[in-house]
Amino acid sequence: MQCNRMSLLLRRMPKEQFLTEYWQKEMERIEDCIECRQCVSKCPYGLDIPNTLKKNLEDYRTFL
Repeated sequence: MQCNRMSLLLRRMPKEQFLTEYWQKEMERIEDCIECRQCVSKCPYGLDIPNTLKKNLEDYRTFL
């Protein structure tokens, strides 16, 4: 999921391509997370995905 890398993408690439309506909708899907944490158990790196996604959404909103 690109949303988990959005903070990096916004800083390393032309950000306008990630501020489109499509990406705004994709990023807002993070709000639908019910924090079941199933994604955490499947992550080979043991990342805290729900919290990382929420931080990326907060950061994304600062670019809008």
